[in-house]
Amino acid sequence: MEDFSFYIPYIVLFTWTVLAYFLVKNIIPDYTNMVSANHSMGWVQSGFSVTATFVVSSMMLLSAGFSYTYGIMAPLSLIVAYAVSYYIYGHYASLIKQNNKSFVTLSDVMNEKIGKVTGLIMKSQFTIAPVYSIIINLLGIKLALQVFGFDTNDQIIFSAIASALVIFYCWRGGLVSSIRTDVIQTLVLIGTGIVIFAAVTLGNTAPLGEFFDRPLNWDAVANPGLLFFFIFSAALFADIELHNRISAMKSSVTVKKSFKLAAILTAIPVVLYGLLGGYATGDISPATSALPSVVANMDTIIQVIFILMIIVLLTSNLDSSLVASATMITEEWTPEKNIQVFRIAMIGTAIFAVLIASLNIRLVEIFMVYAAVRLATLPVIIAFAKQIVIDDKKWAWFFLASIVLGAIALYTIKMQSLPIAYTLMSYIGIVGISSLGLLRYGR
Repeated sequence: MEDFSFYIPYIVLFTWTVLAYFLVKNIIPDYTNMVSANHSMGWVQSGFSVTATFVVSSMMLLSAGFSYTYGIMAPLSLIVAYAVSYYIYGHYASLIKQNNKSFVTLSDVMNEKIGKVTGLIMKSQFTIAPVYSIIINLLGIKLALQVFGFDTNDQIIFSAIASALVIFYCWRGGLVSSIRTDVIQTLVLIGTGIVIFAAVTLGNTAPLGEFFDRPLNWDAVANPGLLFFFIFSAALFADIELHNRISAMKSSVTVKKSFKLAAILTAIPVVLYGLLGGYATGDISPATSALPSVVANMDTIIQVIFILMIIVLLTSNLDSSLVASATMITEEWTPEKNIQVFRIAMIGTAIFAVLIASLNIRLVEIFMVYAAVRLATLPVIIAFAKQIVIDDKKWAWFFLASIVLGAIALYTIKMQSLPIAYTLMSYIGIVGISSLGLLRYGR
């Protein structure tokens, strides 16, 4: 059985790819459809798609890991961070959709309404960000594969094959392929979470009781709560995968409804996998290995279900990021907007990401670097808020307030003892509070 378990991730991966192919095989290749889904998606499908896109596979590992470290306050603070961020997205993104019904990339809007320099900043950020997202997910799958005895070389080979298979089912439909498969991927994420949670806790509720009895650790409100709120808020301006889906939606009303649905769907797996972190025992380092350590002690069928969740989320995030990167390259950087260039861009991005993920990098480190890179959008955020959405100067007060909140976060999370990327992360608070200001004055 031990030798057979090595092949389980491959069997799951190929099975999912076959299913995904049948979901998209009737799509007729069309460039406009591949980058914008012809702006025709309804709110239910879009809500599932936003969930599958924004909930990366590594987040389930992080949720359990933070719970192992901080207790019940960790998943609760993550849920609040997600919910508030989704609310901001739903409101602000609906304004973007209302004013720019047929946009494909937000840098198009920047170029037209603000200027080429601002558009170039956003364009560069949008091209880089999806690559980091792919790397984060590939690092997440490397941790999960340890349950099945994969060494470093095995992990690299698996990541390369997974990337190739994702390109295979996105070959015809691009964004449409990604959105169609997102519905199934979200259902799998929630379903597997319920099954694994039931299997671990059934007849063994004592560790869960001890988990709830642990003293409340309010440090979790700052890290991960406040820290990830900054990250999620920044994503509104820097996450082209989300912008692609906003572009694909029918109307501003569709945008609001889809993000409300996503907030509900996201909370379920974050709580379930967060609670499973309470079952992790011993000295676990890094903390992101808490969930794999729990699953490693379960029956083979539960391990299969676990790797199904990880692989389905991995492929969801991979297809979203590859499509996003290819969209930026063909829409913004190449003179010819055609299917061939789009496909070549997906291949090139995948190769680069797999090579970087093959290096000896910790998941948390690259996640923080990814977040720090988003700071490149700050000049754009200020100009965008002032010139496109907000007509008066009240936005500036929220900008100043966010600097204060960033400083408080810097002290609270004790970032002065952490690497420079963590320090830069605190100032994503600028994005968070500026976004909240838009809720009041961006009407």
